[in-house]
Amino acid sequence: LPLCTVIGGNVFVVHAGLSSVRPTTLERIRQIRHTTCTMPAEPADALDTLWVDLLWSDPQDERGLQESSRGAGVEFGPDVTSAFFKDNPGIKLIIRSHNVPEQGGYQRHHYNRVITLFSASNYCGDYGNKGAVLVFDGLTFPSYEAYEYYAPPLELVAGLVAQEKTVQDWLALGEKLYTAGQEELEETIWAKEVQRLTVILVESKPDLLKQLRKVTGGKYEVDFVTWQYIMTAVLGSAWNFRKAWDHWELGRKTGGVVNFVDFLSRFTVCLRNEAYMSFKYKAIFTAFNHLMSLETSLEDTASMFDTDGDGQVTVEELCSAMRKLNADMTEAQLESLIHVFFRGQTAGGVLTLAPHECLSRFVSLMKCAQETSGCGSVQRSAAPALRQMREVFNAIGQAIARTPADTPMTPTADRFHALFDELDEDDSGFIEIEEMVSGLWKLPGIQELELANQEKLTKEKLSEIAQAIDHNGSGTVSLMEFLFALQVDDIADTAVDVLADNILSVLLRHRSSVAAVSHLYDKEVSGTVSMNDFRKVLEALNACIEETMHNWSQSQIDCLCEAFNTGGRIEYSMVFDSFEVVDGLRPEQAVSMKGRNSVVYSPISPPVLEGG
Repeated sequence: LPLCTVIGGNVFVVHAGLSSVRPTTLERIRQIRHTTCTMPAEPADALDTLWVDLLWSDPQDERGLQESSRGAGVEFGPDVTSAFFKDNPGIKLIIRSHNVPEQGGYQRHHYNRVITLFSASNYCGDYGNKGAVLVFDGLTFPSYEAYEYYAPPLELVAGLVAQEKTVQDWLALGEKLYTAGQEELEETIWAKEVQRLTVILVESKPDLLKQLRKVTGGKYEVDFVTWQYIMTAVLGSAWNFRKAWDHWELGRKTGGVVNFVDFLSRFTVCLRNEAYMSFKYKAIFTAFNHLMSLETSLEDTASMFDTDGDGQVTVEELCSAMRKLNADMTEAQLESLIHVFFRGQTAGGVLTLAPHECLSRFVSLMKCAQETSGCGSVQRSAAPALRQMREVFNAIGQAIARTPADTPMTPTADRFHALFDELDEDDSGFIEIEEMVSGLWKLPGIQELELANQEKLTKEKLSEIAQAIDHNGSGTVSLMEFLFALQVDDIADTAVDVLADNILSVLLRHRSSVAAVSHLYDKEVSGTVSMNDFRKVLEALNACIEETMHNWSQSQIDCLCEAFNTGGRIEYSMVFDSFEVVDGLRPEQAVSMKGRNSVVYSPISPPVLEGG
């Protein structure tokens, strides 16, 4: 197909619009080798840029050029149109399409010198728009007549043909359907817009959280104006956020507030195939495994997070500690998890967390990941004991949680840390095995506990359990080992889901690119590629998007490949068809990504190129 055409030497017809390349002449357009390769996603020279602009640009009312919100092409003003006419003598009119007109089937721009003409009425079956055609007469060319219409559905067209109805009958029926169905069509159009908004919201969560911190300083509760400002800054101004606020039932626009983090948390991306989702526990394990190998005292453990020693861990201190610990995650993933750690923890409007609570939440993640995925290892003969006595570990943990505290409202994490201090009789920062056995044996209800085989817990068996808790075989138990074995889980499941959501959202955002490159490896067009080839595709994508910080670690790529693997092959088409975007409060409205193709371009600045 041609990139453009000229009618009668006066009318320039193109899909989208004009270019940032100057001068844009018909001669230069003819130099584009559009029949030998596909349009470049990243223009390498002036001809490439011209090619992209012809297929992606849009007219604007303002003079000059602006970067397009589409991520490709430009928005061009009336002065750019005038320059094009000057560079191409004889051209008097530009006809383009590319987007549904605001009203009717066509729209005039730039003093009637540019026309958006859209022939597809009721676009995609749910836009409810009219279509239009332009008719030229040889005697009055390039003057034209515009005709708008609303085409009946194909099933009704078949009946009209069978009844030998005239064109006027077709038009009359279309107009009747257009008038009668507007309310229903508006509802359908809005439902489609909500689906698209939900998908782009999930794809942009890290950016939204970053913008939240920038605008509010870390406060979670925002009013409608602030919420709309954050959403617009990240997602663009094309969405009806006032209507979306009401649709999601976020409260009153005046005087009402919404917890922005909780709002984002209700929207997640998942894979319908549960086997594919197995990656998430291994991913959280590899992210925090380094913590469990540290042999530190209670004092050292606290100082890792509370670097200034003021008794509170701030967002900046936690981020710094995570980086020093070489946590296996990207900056965007860290940004997402930070909000999970600090949920419900504020002091004077500033996000803070007590050091022991911070450590407890880390260990909760490790415990959940290891127990669910079977990752990691425990030295010597302790492993069978851990597996057999998991229920006893939990029972002891529940007994500690029930231990009377200073006040009934004392947090569970405080009780575990207070008990550790009490068992550490020599104040070494570590618990000797004998200290631990002696202290636990005195707790209320411990001596009444039963093992899985219905036997009563004995002091000898408790000693065996204490040795099993000594994860690294040092002869002492650190605070992290103590919490890992006995602490009752807190935020683990939430954090696991947040990290998994972040990993999958990157794949969701770039699914079309990954599918297209996988198809190149799929020589037999079987819908499958080898696991090694799929890993190469993900690694190549990761290299391209690394600067955005919305990428993966290498271990996360490995986790995805292993989860998707079936006998050394990955059915990439089934993986992408399995994607769903879910509103947790309205799961029945889940958006299936099956059959949805979305090409994502990196933002392209519209350079003004002179000459060649």
